Amino acid sequence: MLLTPILLVYFFTFQSCDDRNPAHSWCSDCEDHLCDDCVKAHQRVKITKDHNITTIVVQPRMRSSSSASADGSSREPVPCRDHPSEQLLAFCDPCDVLVCEACCKASTGRHEGHAIKRTHAKAPEVKTALQQAVADTRLKKNMLDENRSILGNKLSELNIKVSHLIGVRT
Repeated sequence: MLLTPILLVYFFTFQSCDDRNPAHSWCSDCEDHLCDDCVKAHQRVKITKDHNITTIVVQPRMRSSSSASADGSSREPVPCRDHPSEQLLAFCDPCDVLVCEACCKASTGRHEGHAIKRTHAKAPEVKTALQQAVADTRLKKNMLDENRSILGNKLSELNIKVSHLIGVRT
């Protein structure tokens, strides 16, 4: 198993396990974040013990008391890549990207004439879509786990039959 450290610029927490522990690692084979306990379990299980696990080194984001909201999320301004002096305060629906005011102006922007929403108006839509995607993914994961279990049982039954047939032939 390969354990490689990487550095993330901002603090974040993933709730990847049933115990809802923060994830400190990433399994590139499973494409899933793992808490410390899940890494240990991952290393013990035959099917996952050879997976590549990357340790996530977390650097907390510096926040002033005025930039953190009641829910703990950051409200710090994010600069536009195309217009660094402008902040990303809107969302271009057709392009599916965050934009600044300059991006939307006819003389300077690629998003002039597009359907634009303010980020605070778009956030609930994005949150709902993400929650649905997470629910769908969990459902698919559960179905895959169930199918894996069924296939494992079928394989065991098949191995028993093969062993029996080999025993009958000899």
